[in-house]
Amino acid sequence: MARFAVESWSPEYGSPVGEEGQPDLVPAAAVDPSIELPAAEWQPIDCASADIATDVLFVDGVRRIDARLWFDIDGRSRGGIAASYAAGVIRCRDEATIEQEAVGRGIFAMTGAAVAAQPTVKNRQIRQQQRIHQGVRSGELTGLEAARLQRSSA
Repeated sequence: MARFAVESWSPEYGSPVGEEGQPDLVPAAAVDPSIELPAAEWQPIDCASADIATDVLFVDGVRRIDARLWFDIDGRSRGGIAASYAAGVIRCRDEATIEQEAVGRGIFAMTGAAVAAQPTVKNRQIRQQQRIHQGVRSGELTGLEAARLQRSSA
């Protein structure tokens, strides 16, 4: 049987446990700039003959740690978090349109904690937003109609 506890220390202050208390943390990945070309051969690209992009996609996201958790499974403690996240894609053509978005919450635990969490944040609203964006993409909704629907579903 697994038990868990919510840490009382505020997530904004980081973890109260030092680096030595968190052996499962993964170090930052090293960047290898020579994947495409050796670093000494990098130079500006002549864009005179390049095709001009008609669409530009921006992808962005954010995450917030709502609480730090500790799981006790068979006498072993494992760390985890309760977190909120959002990500989206905006297409810029003649005007900017939201192509896709995802918003959710979950409980995420280190390997071995064996804890699954179902997304619980506003599933109905998320599906409604996806339908609105699909209507805009297909031309069934105008931007004004989409804005009105988004305000009424908030």
